[in-house]
Amino acid sequence: MQCPTRYRGMDEPHILDLVISDDTIVENIEMLGPLGKSDHAVLEIHCSLDVCYRHFTDKYNYIKGDYVGLRTSLVLDLKSLFATCGNDV
Repeated sequence: MQCPTRYRGMDEPHILDLVISDDTIVENIEMLGPLGKSDHAVLEIHCSLDVCYRHFTDKYNYIKGDYVGLRTSLVLDLKSLFATCGNDV
């Protein structure tokens, strides 16, 4: 489809809008009237696309872990810990 998409009154119409794609996905292009007071036409493009749904899962970035901080937080004073519970595990 090649028709002017910008025109107003007695001005010379121009083709300004491009649709760059593989011909196999574009089914139809309709030129609608301008939106509001614009001098550009609205293009309605109908495409046929194959959609592939993928299930996304969380992936942890272990290389960014604070392993030194983790080890420091796990250091426990077991004698004082057991003393507070009456030496009963």
